[in-house]
Amino acid sequence: MVRLTGRARERLRSLREKARRPGATLRLVPAAPGTLGLVADACRPGDHIVEHNGVVLLVIEEGLAKCLAGAAIDCKETRDGPRLQLIRPVGRRLDRRAG
Repeated sequence: MVRLTGRARERLRSLREKARRPGATLRLVPAAPGTLGLVADACRPGDHIVEHNGVVLLVIEEGLAKCLAGAAIDCKETRDGPRLQLIRPVGRRLDRRAG
């Protein structure tokens, strides 16, 4: 399971509102090599759903969710503004082959 920090929850809520697609949520997807991105999308069967207070904040395809098991997502302030950051479990590599 992927855990969200409070700052990440607030950032995802903000991004979801800006997406302005009725019924859509944010999906975590592979992007450039070694990176992940977000796209507005609908929930699909088998998705890992991350919610807070009954609101779906993020969906992750089952295979990717298995790769990210135990990780957390935080939000850090940068010179370019707030950025989501994946934090791997201590002492464990994220297994890209899982699932």
